Amino acid sequence: MKICIIGAGAMGVLFGALLREAGHQVGLVASRQVYLDALERNRGIVVEKDGIRRAVACPISLDSRDFTPSELVIVFVKAPATEQVASQAGLCAGKNGLVLSLQNGLGNAELLARHIDPDRIMAGYTSQAALLLEPGVIRHTGSGPSALGSWSGGNKAEALALASMFSQAGIATRTEEDVPAVIWDKIFVNVGINAVGALAGITNGQVVDMEPSRRLARQALDEAVSVARRLGVGIRPDVWEHLLHIGHMSSQNRCSMWQDLKNHKITEIEFIHGAVSRLGREHNIPTPINSALADLIRAAQSNYL
Repeated sequence: MKICIIGAGAMGVLFGALLREAGHQVGLVASRQVYLDALERNRGIVVEKDGIRRAVACPISLDSRDFTPSELVIVFVKAPATEQVASQAGLCAGKNGLVLSLQNGLGNAELLARHIDPDRIMAGYTSQAALLLEPGVIRHTGSGPSALGSWSGGNKAEALALASMFSQAGIATRTEEDVPAVIWDKIFVNVGINAVGALAGITNGQVVDMEPSRRLARQALDEAVSVARRLGVGIRPDVWEHLLHIGHMSSQNRCSMWQDLKNHKITEIEFIHGAVSRLGREHNIPTPINSALADLIRAAQSNYL
């Protein structure tokens, strides 16, 4: 399959490498020249796992038109940049290609749908974990399940085909019909781990194991569950246990929000804790923990934005 991945961060590089190794024609779209320089210097994108590094030949461009048309466009930019690249993704997919969002946060599929036919949009989440060491070089820090489905509710056959393709590439993926519930499932993990881990500077495992951070994670999760329940979102009965499982499964990983603060980048706070807080206000549901965590991240960002 001809695939274009927009966003050459940790997850874009990881998926690009795995899909390329599985025999697919993959191109990465980066935002800066340093990624092209790194590709030439390293003779490929580089994945480190268990102390072993491997280079994977994969073209990188600053222009998605170099990979147009693609049968599949995967959007892996940070949520604040989704609308900026939405038209680009639609054009890259041509008349018949699919556009898939596996991004963190609420609202990414809705932003894409402003520019792309909703019937061509797939959405979901991934529990794969990766750390960007330098442009084009990542450490694969954890493997977990991924899920996707058709945003409009149709195209079930295409969703099954994509899930099968990812699974064959070593990215264990299932299909789901209730895509909003799938996205909220990842939000529940994000609100429990991201801001707490980023602000405390601790690993995912420490977030769920240390009493003060564990308590904050549970309170933030409970608020998000209350908001989702008011919106009629399907919620798994073991939502807290699932958060703990993901935290332990990725125990040595540091969340992407911590990485963003460390690298002085804009975080996805407005699409995670900020979104939960905003929806809570709209539906008269108190979210003091998520609101406080969002304000603390905003304050941290104000030092460099």
